[in-house]
Amino acid sequence: MSSSNSSSSPLRVFIFDSPRTNSQLFYRMWQQHPQLAPMKGFHPFAGAQMYGPERITLRTRHCEAAERGQIEWGTQYPDANWNTFETSAKALREQIAEAEQEGKIFFGKEHSLMLVNQDLILNTMRRGENEPSPAITTNPTYIPGDVLATLTPVFLFRHPALIAGSLYPKFNPISGVEPNDEDWELSSSLRWTVYVHQYFTSLGHKTAVIEAQDFVYNTEPTMNALCRRLGIDEDGWVEKWDPIPREHWPDHRNAVAMTGDLMGSSGLERRGKGPAEATLDLGVEFGKWKERFGDVVAEGLKKRVEAEMPVYEYLRSVKLTA
Repeated sequence: MSSSNSSSSPLRVFIFDSPRTNSQLFYRMWQQHPQLAPMKGFHPFAGAQMYGPERITLRTRHCEAAERGQIEWGTQYPDANWNTFETSAKALREQIAEAEQEGKIFFGKEHSLMLVNQDLILNTMRRGENEPSPAITTNPTYIPGDVLATLTPVFLFRHPALIAGSLYPKFNPISGVEPNDEDWELSSSLRWTVYVHQYFTSLGHKTAVIEAQDFVYNTEPTMNALCRRLGIDEDGWVEKWDPIPREHWPDHRNAVAMTGDLMGSSGLERRGKGPAEATLDLGVEFGKWKERFGDVVAEGLKKRVEAEMPVYEYLRSVKLTA
């Protein structure tokens, strides 16, 4: 088995991503790879960060509708209410051990917002405009340091305007969150992924940064380049699969809202002649948002997208090219 960043441990791959970066699609394309043992479950740290007694939304500033949404989540998904970062980390260790007992490579994923330290997130959102970004040289996550150091990270990102335009109509109906809420910045920002990337870079670890448009529209070269970076077989990933029958979908409204299209799909679907990023104009997108969501929401989305653009450009500067 290939070596990871630590010469004394086997390869363990973990994808750090953000909502609406096509991350579930990307993950699905790897799930039949014979060398990999994909992580079981939906989001390993979401129960702790979003539902449990330590959830970050107890500390974020948000509108009344978002507060009501949090109360509803608590009653709708009681099984997640007991999750803590400690129990989540324990479950992660167990899954890694199980994969390696089977002689396979552990393959996990999570939205970076679900596992980055809450104090770091809140301080970032509340610092003044002229305050510098923190230098990330200590573990910024709730993954224990001895585990994090053995992971080979893959970072996934997408243009902030495409994240915003995709996330808001999915997220607002199930959460009540609006663009001026801290919960929106929490859920839509690429900064948390950058923090994890900066930490691995400070350790001198091998990383791979992937832009969503590349694996969708330049699929084979991008996927094979990542296989070579990871040291795994290039013929294990897939573009086609059987759709999941509706009766087998999870009884979880949020999961269905966010991933129903993928669960009902039979493979990678490319829309249009090429990636939207190639012709994207923020002014045009803003006009679409005004027409669809109204002036107030559109202004809020635009403000956040503009703030995210330097973060996006940083990730583009370090991404893997096929």
